[in-house]
Amino acid sequence: MTAGVTKKFTIQQRNSENTDWDTLHPESEISQIVGLQDALDNINTTLDGKANSSNFSNNLYINGFQNLQGGLIIQWGFQSGVGNDGFNIVFPVAFNEVYSFVATVVSNDAGGTTSTVWCTDLSTLSAYCRCTDSRTIRWIAIGH
Repeated sequence: MTAGVTKKFTIQQRNSENTDWDTLHPESEISQIVGLQDALDNINTTLDGKANSSNFSNNLYINGFQNLQGGLIIQWGFQSGVGNDGFNIVFPVAFNEVYSFVATVVSNDAGGTTSTVWCTDLSTLSAYCRCTDSRTIRWIAIGH
């Protein structure tokens, strides 16, 4: 910026009847600017509090979870070597209630042969899954 050059600006806000715009003059109406800055600070604080809330915690790894607004939790993962003897899949975080759980066999595991996965003993902490062959499975669970 060149020395001695003053930049002027105006700020407009809606009037109290919300029918027209009032022009604020920062050089003579500093109290209005301070009030505006306080309002902006309050908005930013509120938004930061919501965006940084621990209610939205997550673990975005291969076996992970995401907490969403309202308490919904989505969890996912994979487990290799699941065979007929079964394997207990432990959720990354415990649910209060599980709404849905789906598991599928990774298709390129065992040279294109067909395999089936089934899961039993679904709880808020885990699901017990078995496969017709020793396979890798991927799973997703939704609950709160």
